[in-house]
Amino acid sequence: MEPAFSRIDWGHTRSRIHHQVRATRFGSSGTSGPTALVADKWIRVLRTSLEPADGVEVTCADGPLWIVESMPA
Repeated sequence: MEPAFSRIDWGHTRSRIHHQVRATRFGSSGTSGPTALVADKWIRVLRTSLEPADGVEVTCADGPLWIVESMPA
């Protein structure tokens, strides 16, 4: 995948970011994900939800997205 695909840009739509996380995880057998800056910390995002869920709510270009699984980057 392209290097830009490995970093999340919260300026994109929540659907695009959700699919980016899924594609990255699927492409790496579930052991990796794109990195993102959340609350001044870099994390690796492993799973997200478009519906309200336990986790960290972030704001994308068109609304909220929930990070439900992550690890330090």
